[in-house]
Amino acid sequence: MLVVSSWVALVFYPEPDRWGLRGDPYLWAELHDALDGSDEPGHVAEFHDAVERLFQSLVGVDLNSESNEPVAVDRYPGAGMSGGFVDPRYWREVGVPLLESRLDALILHSS
Repeated sequence: MLVVSSWVALVFYPEPDRWGLRGDPYLWAELHDALDGSDEPGHVAEFHDAVERLFQSLVGVDLNSESNEPVAVDRYPGAGMSGGFVDPRYWREVGVPLLESRLDALILHSS
C-alpha cells in the first residue's frame, strides 16, 4: 500500500505513462524535489506560476516562449538520441496540465 505524506507526492505520483524526451523524467524528479516540503498552493494558478519559475531556473528557458526546440540540460544523462534533452512543448501540453489537474482535484477534495 502506498502511503503519501505530502501534497507534492499526491500531485507527482504516478509518473506519466509517456514522456516527450529522455530528459523529461529527470526534470519531473527535480520539480518534485524542489516543491517537496513547500506549502500546498491554494490555487492552481499559484502552482502554475511556481512551476514556470522552476522550469526557467532548472532548464534555462521560459516555458511560455512557445519554442518547441528541445533543450539540452547538461546535468541529465546524455545517452541516446534525445538523452539529456527536455521538451518544452511536452511540458506546456502534457506535463504541466497533468500536474495542475491533479492539484485541482486535490484542492477540490480537501475543500
